[in-house]
Amino acid sequence: VYTRLATPADATQLARLMQLFDNPPRSPQQQAELMRNAPHERAILAEWDGAIVGFLCISFTSMIAQPQPFASINDLFVEVAYRRRGIAKALMQHAGA
Repeated sequence: VYTRLATPADATQLARLMQLFDNPPRSPQQQAELMRNAPHERAILAEWDGAIVGFLCISFTSMIAQPQPFASINDLFVEVAYRRRGIAKALMQHAGA
């Protein structure tokens, strides 16, 4: 499994995965716009044999009590056919790096 940060060029695949995850259908253009308008959130993608099969969304928030931003995981999804292969673990490890 290979993990990497999503870019607006990944909007088509991210929109597809988000719809499988239970989000409303979006066009690639709508997804790319949402990505550009969320400067404090990142999507990490998981690829298996070149196919994008999962994602993790992580957001960063400034806090009064901490000098560094606080990170929280908003979404984590792996396609059913690719589960139990360590993909979610790889996404979590990438988020923690």
